[in-house]
Amino acid sequence: MPSIKRVFCEKAISQMQLREFFKKQLEGVGFAQLDVQKTPLGTRVTIEAARPGLVIGKKGSNVKRLTEVLARNFKIENPQIDVEEVKNPELNAQIMAERLANALERGQHYRRAGYGLLRRIIRSGAQGVEIIISGKITSQRARYQKMRQGIIIKCGEPVRDISYGVAHAKLKAGILGIRVKILPPDYYNPKDVEYIGRDGLDPDRREKLREAQREAEREMLFEIEEEEEEELETIEVSPEEVLSDKIEGDIADGEDLLIDDEELEEDAADSGDEDEDEDLDAEEILKEDEQSEDDDDDSVDEEDDEEKSSKDKKKKDKKKRGKKKKSKDKDEESD
Repeated sequence: MPSIKRVFCEKAISQMQLREFFKKQLEGVGFAQLDVQKTPLGTRVTIEAARPGLVIGKKGSNVKRLTEVLARNFKIENPQIDVEEVKNPELNAQIMAERLANALERGQHYRRAGYGLLRRIIRSGAQGVEIIISGKITSQRARYQKMRQGIIIKCGEPVRDISYGVAHAKLKAGILGIRVKILPPDYYNPKDVEYIGRDGLDPDRREKLREAQREAEREMLFEIEEEEEEELETIEVSPEEVLSDKIEGDIADGEDLLIDDEELEEDAADSGDEDEDEDLDAEEILKEDEQSEDDDDDSVDEEDDEEKSSKDKKKKDKKKRGKKKKSKDKDEESD
């Protein structure tokens, strides 16, 4: 009796061979997935493709040919092939990888084809996409180009939810390898925060939230009132409430004082006398200033007269000297 390990290995190898066979036979029809199930009546082979009409063929000719090959080459008893259409092919990584390979074989630029496919997948609702093209892309030296958008899980249990596809593009420079990873839209990310609103909460929880909000509003109003009171206390006191130094000292000691109308009138009269004295002092100061200005003007005039007289004397002396020179010259000529 064969061991359990051998049975599982043989089963896995046969499924891999079947998958490779259908990839080659159904190239260009959007082959996505293969499922093999054994039933009492035979073996059911389910093929998922983007274009099921091409898989079936005219009047089912292609399906008949494939069933014969499965029974003859793979020794499958009574094979029954079912074809299912992929509802959203943009979210299937294998189909997208084959489309990208076909675009590159037709001569389209790798960057334009890759980013165009990436935007198309994101528009269909995927949470994340990663496309890797490796090989002789632009020169004789092999390299890889990675295109990524959104969220892609690299490790852990969520990797099982990622759709993974591989395809190959045959070009003149060589073969390009294409790997596509797609994170579907129904993936639950525990780090996401969803706002459900108050309508989605329990009545008790909703009431607690409302009470907390009311309490916060009350505290805010109380703080505003306290700030207003502090501002009023810091405002200056009106002139009527201003008292003399003696009264302020009495108030500090806690004594109650009464101010009569007569005292207020006396204070007003004293303040009026002080104002009159100030006016007289100002007039005297103005008179003194005027007298000092007049004295300054007189001194300036005297200085000007002295300067003029000195100038006149100098002119007269010059004239006398000139006359003396002329008389001397005449005497010399006569001699």
